[in-house]
Amino acid sequence: MAGRQSSLKSVFLLSAGSFGHLVLQFVLLKILADLYGTGEQKAAYSAARAIPLVISTILIGTLNFAFVPIFVERRERLGRRTAWETAGSVVGLMLLVTISFAILASLAAQPLIARLNPNFSGEQLKLTVGLFRIVVWLTVTNGMIGVLQALHQCHHRFLLPALSPILGSGIAVLSTWLLHEKLGIAATAYGVLIGAILGAAIQLPLFLRHARIRIRGDAGLSRILHMMAPLVAGAAYYKLDPLVDRYLLQPTSIPLLDYSWAITSAMLILTSSGLSVVVFPVIAQHSSSGNRAGLKDELAYAMRFLAFVLTPVVVGLLFFSTPVIKDLFQGGEFTPADTEMVSRLVKIYTLVMIAGSFGEMLSRVFYVLNDTWTPVRISVVGFTLGAITKFLVAPQWGVIGIVSATSAYYLFNASSMLWLLRKRIQGVGFGGVLRMVRDSMFGAVVAVAVAYCVILLGFRLSSIVAALAAAVAYGGVMFGIRNEFAVMFVTYLAGLRDRIRQNGDHSDADQ
Repeated sequence: MAGRQSSLKSVFLLSAGSFGHLVLQFVLLKILADLYGTGEQKAAYSAARAIPLVISTILIGTLNFAFVPIFVERRERLGRRTAWETAGSVVGLMLLVTISFAILASLAAQPLIARLNPNFSGEQLKLTVGLFRIVVWLTVTNGMIGVLQALHQCHHRFLLPALSPILGSGIAVLSTWLLHEKLGIAATAYGVLIGAILGAAIQLPLFLRHARIRIRGDAGLSRILHMMAPLVAGAAYYKLDPLVDRYLLQPTSIPLLDYSWAITSAMLILTSSGLSVVVFPVIAQHSSSGNRAGLKDELAYAMRFLAFVLTPVVVGLLFFSTPVIKDLFQGGEFTPADTEMVSRLVKIYTLVMIAGSFGEMLSRVFYVLNDTWTPVRISVVGFTLGAITKFLVAPQWGVIGIVSATSAYYLFNASSMLWLLRKRIQGVGFGGVLRMVRDSMFGAVVAVAVAYCVILLGFRLSSIVAALAAAVAYGGVMFGIRNEFAVMFVTYLAGLRDRIRQNGDHSDADQ
């Protein structure tokens, strides 16, 4: 139980950091919505960020999945020094690749952006190229952040990885707010880049204490590259999804997709990213030691936790996405019509929230089993079906059709991985998930009723207050029915309160 409470504490720490980061991200989005709405500058910024984000996702995702289990295994079997030597080689190679890419992409920016955004006007293309030459360096900073976060997580250190994105988002908000009149939307691009540099810098000391940057082959690096090969090959294909979307859409629809995806990805971060980060090294350790029972138990625990946090989020967005988006974005250049369209897209994207959360966790189980090909094959097939569907439906259904196709292939990916994993690991642990969904639905219904009453009051930002009230109501109901996570959370808070009191008593005694 103590180990479990420790895991839960780490999840809540990361979730709290993610929440702070997301609050600042939505402050930034609100500023951008007021200043630019769904106009040309916002569309140019969204298009400029697409390639760096795709490359960063490919590098960070594939490197993290391959790096963590091998670093943990080498540390356990060969010692800390050997593991850190491998880490130094990984950092050196990653910097070489990302810096080379950023230079080449900057030189080829004009034809690259023109080819990927055929519906842009000449002036919009010029603006997008200028922004791209700034944000393309995010591939370097995000790559460093990914490796450094993985190293902290392997040592069960979660504070700095949680603070890093908060710092980055804060810099972006300040830059946008203070410099937009002088630089336009380029102020946001510079702010995001500077924030990412600082986010990497605060995590760097752990690496520098134990290793140095080098580019030298060793057995650990070779194994990591071997594991990464199928992941990179597959991701270089199926992670092109945002580029396909922007290629098919008219410029006016790109910001709508951007706002709705921002909400979707925010919910994915809050509900599943912290959990998957904490659980991944644990299941890697179980797999390395051959403890299948421990792996199954940890996976079942993770799946129940996902059901616990996802159910109220999905139910809440299905009922209240319109007032939430109105309070978050509407005003200035962001119109009521924009609110209605983004709300519709978010409701469709709730399927991505469900499938993406469970799919991320399931894929990590395959990785710790040293099987990187199965998730890649599934993702390639899913993306291919989704891309074909998008090309067929985009001319008639536009952004609605594209979002629907995305949700469909996310569901395909998660369902396929679940089916194959249950065949791979006999009796794989999903015990209690359906019961957790049932209990969470009951709590979510009560929370929705509370939120509805608050929203009826009609004051400004009522949906935000309603969400907070609903969260309290949900937690109260789940604690009342003795839900395992609600009870553990209350126990953790009570212990934290007691420790604070004890420290205060000691301080008084010292005086």
